[in-house]
Order: sequence, then structure tokens, then C-alpha cells
Amino acid sequence: MFVDQGNRTIDFSRNPAGVLNARVLTALRDSLNSTEYFNRLVFDNNRLTEEAIGVLAAILKGSTPIEYLSLRSCNLNDLDIVNIVHPLCFRKVLRHLDLSRNPGITSSSIPEIARAIRTIPTLESVFMLGTDLQERNCKFILSALETSSVSVLELPYTVGFRVLDGVREIIESKKAIEKPPNQRDMRAMAPVPCNARQLPRGVVAPLRDIMPRTPPVLDTRELHNTAPNSLESVDIRHWADPAVKNAVMYMHTLDKRCSLLEMRKQERLAAKRSRMENLADQRGPSLFRI
Repeated sequence: MFVDQGNRTIDFSRNPAGVLNARVLTALRDSLNSTEYFNRLVFDNNRLTEEAIGVLAAILKGSTPIEYLSLRSCNLNDLDIVNIVHPLCFRKVLRHLDLSRNPGITSSSIPEIARAIRTIPTLESVFMLGTDLQERNCKFILSALETSSVSVLELPYTVGFRVLDGVREIIESKKAIEKPPNQRDMRAMAPVPCNARQLPRGVVAPLRDIMPRTPPVLDTRELHNTAPNSLESVDIRHWADPAVKNAVMYMHTLDKRCSLLEMRKQERLAAKRSRMENLADQRGPSLFRI
């Protein structure tokens, strides 16, 4: 366990055992009950047992306000999300929630996640990359996002580009509404007086001082060498996004097909040259006989 007094953080991500049981979480609960100073909990890269999830729910519902909760790569499932979201919605003080790299989280937990987004007024960021969320039930997240304070929401590519575009449009529209107009915009929106004769002119740079729009000409001698193909293997972790796995597989297949196509072209060219040479050899003696 790593304790950061400056950031008010208790971090278990460096736990060599990789497992947190109820005994450890109970000791953490007792420590937090004695002081309300620490409000950031990090459990990354640790598998939480079923009893530990219950104690964690009690910690989140306790007297200490937890504002930052990170559960990356904790082997969580849909039932764990239900047990975690309920106390978070009860306290309503969380600001950051990280559930990334938990492939056990499926679309069945989307209603609970949407409830947290809609209910917690202080929530600002939610991260769920590396989960098994699909497009199904994502309408609940979009609906909750419209009336929430969340400004950062990361979803896996498995939800589809329609959902991702919807999330981006909602967040950008909320940022545009909340963005205060600057001084230049205020001057532009100010009414023009009736007795105004001439508008103030800005300083325009001479044409000769403006940089050319054409790109610089590069030395072609530096471009004659092709880049070496140094990619021989790709190591994809179990929590990687399925869309990334599919993209890597398609790129490998495409590269193999391109290599086979190039070999086929070379073989056809060699066969064509061989036929032309044989035809020339056959026609040569006949001309001498004539």
C-alpha cells in the first residue's frame, strides 16, 4: 500500500500479490473511519474477492467522502458494478470513476452506470475502455449524459461509432453552452452607435511579409530508402479492446495479401519474359531459313 499525503491518496496498485481480500479492505475501512483526510482510492491491477467488494461498498457509503475511485484491471463483473454504484449514488460526492480494463463488465451493467452518471451531480469523468460494452442499452448512457455534469466519458469501440459520435456531440454542445464569451465576442455582439462614422481598422501585414502557402521542397536524395519493416510480432493483453484486436488481425491479413500479390506479379512478369524469349528463339532460325 502506498500513501500519498500530498494528494490525499491511498494506492494499492503496487501490491505484489495482486489480490485484495476482505481483511485488507476492513483495515482500510477502519483507517478511513478514524480520519476523513484521504478521499482518493486506487485499486488498480488487483483482483477483489466477493467479500472485499462488500467491504468496498461499505467504505464508499461511509462517512469519508471518496471523490476519486480507480478500479482498472480489477476483474470486475456486472454484479460488482451493481454493488459499487449503489453506495456511490447514495453519497453523491464522486468526481472521477475509472472502470477500464475490466472485460467482465458487459452491456447488462449499462443501466447502473447510466444511473451513476445521472444521479451523482459532482461526477466529471468516467473511463470504461477495455470493457465488453456493446451498442445495446447505450441509449441510457446518452440520455443520462445530457443532464449530467460529466465532461469526459471514454467508451470502448465495441459500442459502435454511432454511440461514440453521440457522446462527443453531447459533450461538445454542453461545453459550448458553458463556455463564457471572451472580450472579442462581446465587442462583436455590442450594438453599433448611430453616430458612428468609421470603424476602427486593424493592422494588416504587408503581402511580402506573409509566408508562402506552398510547402517547402524536400531533398529527394533523402527519400530513396524505404522504411524497414521492424514489426515482427504484436503482444495484445487480455484487456485490450476487441476492436483493436480486429484491426491488428485485418492489418496482418492485408499485409500478407499484399505480399502475395507482389509475388504473384513478379511470377507473372517472369513467365511473360520467358515466353517472349522462347518466341524470339523460335522466330530467329526461321528468318535465316528464308
